[in-house]
Amino acid sequence: MAQRRSTHLALFLCALWASAGFAAEDAGTPAPAADATEPLSEGTSTVVPAPLPEGVPSLQMSTDYGSPVTALGGYRPMSELQGGAIRVEPFTVRAAVQAGVGYNDNVNLSSTNQTSSMFLTMSPSVSMGLDNEAQRYYVVYRGNYGSYVSSSADDYAEHNLGLSAANEWSSRLRTLLRYEFVRTQNPQGSTTATVTAPERWQVNALRASVSYGSAGAPGRLEGSAAYVHHKYLDNRAATAARDYEQFDAGGTFYWRVAPKTQALTEVRRSEITHDADPSLDSTEMRYLVGARWLATAKTTGSVRAGYLTRDFAASTRPDFGGLTYEADATWTPLSYSSVSVAATRTTREPVETGSSFVLDHLLSVAWTHAWSDRVRSMATAVYGDQEHEALGRTDTLYAIGLRATYGFHRRLRFGAEFRHDSRSSPVPVLDYRRNITLMTVEASL
Repeated sequence: MAQRRSTHLALFLCALWASAGFAAEDAGTPAPAADATEPLSEGTSTVVPAPLPEGVPSLQMSTDYGSPVTALGGYRPMSELQGGAIRVEPFTVRAAVQAGVGYNDNVNLSSTNQTSSMFLTMSPSVSMGLDNEAQRYYVVYRGNYGSYVSSSADDYAEHNLGLSAANEWSSRLRTLLRYEFVRTQNPQGSTTATVTAPERWQVNALRASVSYGSAGAPGRLEGSAAYVHHKYLDNRAATAARDYEQFDAGGTFYWRVAPKTQALTEVRRSEITHDADPSLDSTEMRYLVGARWLATAKTTGSVRAGYLTRDFAASTRPDFGGLTYEADATWTPLSYSSVSVAATRTTREPVETGSSFVLDHLLSVAWTHAWSDRVRSMATAVYGDQEHEALGRTDTLYAIGLRATYGFHRRLRFGAEFRHDSRSSPVPVLDYRRNITLMTVEASL
């Protein structure tokens, strides 16, 4: 055990040294000219970095394949630095790393016999691309690794590899093609199947979209298609029935109703198959209307709402129909302070044996504020519930988090973070409360 702890400490110190090396190297050379992806200098008061150009992938771990509600059982440190860009002709390279040491008072998400442990975490990310005004081709890797000093069975290594090709063929026609591989796990205690051990799974996905309509045109049409293969890697006798393939197709029409507001109508269709349990095969349809707006420089947002149906191939499983929505808005009353709100009601595939599907409801709020040129804070709150259809069970979850960071250098930030999670469930073994404290260091190119 002493040797294991020494190894953990050595890895963490190496990460700190490497992070400091980024800053030392940057401090000794002239700063490159800022571009659209450049994190803002410490002399500015705006909190949020400028958005990446369309087609340039974020360096953060993908959230496409895990319900935010389920993610309450897992943990990823909050990140603030967006990797800056350097040119290694003919490529553009971006990179960032975050390392941390913390304490988790309920690693196994248990209502009794909790396991507490210190842990070390590291989240590296790097991308390399070829880009110009009309084409962008990128490969990006994102990782998230954690090691528990007192609970090695709960160590995790998440991997996210993505390839993307974004092309602007004319002033009207644009396409985006993406491949993504994700390997992660349901942590111990997150489901009835993981009461004693985590459960690893992976996703391979291919997504394509095409958009027709010039900027400022009265109307614009978008089409999309996707293939997703989700597979569990552990406890195959119990998890094989939850493997699935999904084929998606959809179309959205936008029309301008005001200079900064677009109305939309959208239809999506999903064909979902479970080879090991054909009774779970289903067809899902979504019919949505909504809008997205940039009402003022201070307010942006979008909302989609409509009707969702899920029709099962097996008559033994009842079909479903009901309201679905996706909404988000950001209010920036001051250049150095912003509030974001998001809400969803949607379905996903079952995570429990015997369940037909999960109906998720989620509401989240985040407030970011710059107290000075160097000191920033972020407060988050998430509330949600999971309805496990055919099991007659609803789990309620919430999480709150608070993070403060200090910018030692525009490419180097130190932070302290606290998070509290809670779940209540009709299944007593799934109730839990958890507190996490964490000290982090972030560095980017």
